[in-house]
Amino acid sequence: METGLDLLALSSTAANSSARQKTPHQLGEKTKFVRQHLLPRLSGEHSAKLRSILERIDQLSVQRHDVIHGAGIGEEMNGKAMVMTFASLLQPKGRPRRLPMTVTADHLDKLTADIFDLWGDLLDFAEIAAREIRKN
Repeated sequence: METGLDLLALSSTAANSSARQKTPHQLGEKTKFVRQHLLPRLSGEHSAKLRSILERIDQLSVQRHDVIHGAGIGEEMNGKAMVMTFASLLQPKGRPRRLPMTVTADHLDKLTADIFDLWGDLLDFAEIAAREIRKN
């Protein structure tokens, strides 16, 4: 997911050298950067599609962060399903602590599928954005 977002961030800097020096590394900062530097340069249809993609990233970001960067702190069997608990060891500065996240294998499969679909949409959109920026 982040690779596709990186491509969008790079697309937004193509004709803007001041933005090129500010390209961020954190996921939340990347979405903010793309909203600020790329959305204004897109046509209405493409702008609406990118807004939708960025909203999906925002919705998945906390779960994705806790699974990727968190630590497994517990596991148990709930009937036939394995239940894992993940905790984010690094907490967001100046915000309430995030509670541990409990997931099943089915939940992880769905999260993985959602992120994979989103990654494909990001790659497709990066190509669309680059084409539109080149035209303008």
